[in-house]
Amino acid sequence: KNLPRDCAPDKLSGIILTHAHGDHINHLPRWFQAGFKGQIFCSRETAKLAEIALPDSRRIEAREGNDPVDEASLELTLEALRSAKYVQPGAPVILEHNVTIQAAPTSHLLGACAFRIVATAEGKTCSVLFTGDIGPVEHGDETMSLHAERIAHEQPSDYIISESTYGSRPRNKDSKSGRRRQERICE
Repeated sequence: KNLPRDCAPDKLSGIILTHAHGDHINHLPRWFQAGFKGQIFCSRETAKLAEIALPDSRRIEAREGNDPVDEASLELTLEALRSAKYVQPGAPVILEHNVTIQAAPTSHLLGACAFRIVATAEGKTCSVLFTGDIGPVEHGDETMSLHAERIAHEQPSDYIISESTYGSRPRNKDSKSGRRRQERICE
């Protein structure tokens, strides 16, 4: 359901999760239901948050009358999250013999990362940066929170794939300030 017709989940070797918000993880169990058996790549925090959120998401789907994913597929997903390959900032991981992945925090959510994938073949290198969602925090002293400050990858990428859902929405200064958000909560 909702997968491209020519998509073969059983042929994929991995799925990369940028962060654990519902719009990025809620359909992950459906990939397992459709036959995915590969590795999940994400930060440790994303795996843990997704493991907590997915059972709740399934309960909400059922309560709202939607067709929830079957229990077996949810369990396969949770097990895959427990055995996910953690990609932590500053530590490249080998995806395949000539392909690596690197993470950099985006400050969007605890554990949220942009991923740079680098492939080398016949002496040529090509890289793609997938940003996921990007948060507003550029410097750690702005947050006073659990969000890591946004960190740029050390090397430029040949291609960038970026989410732009909120790109046209102006942010007021208070929404970017962790201190100001904390003050409003405590008022």
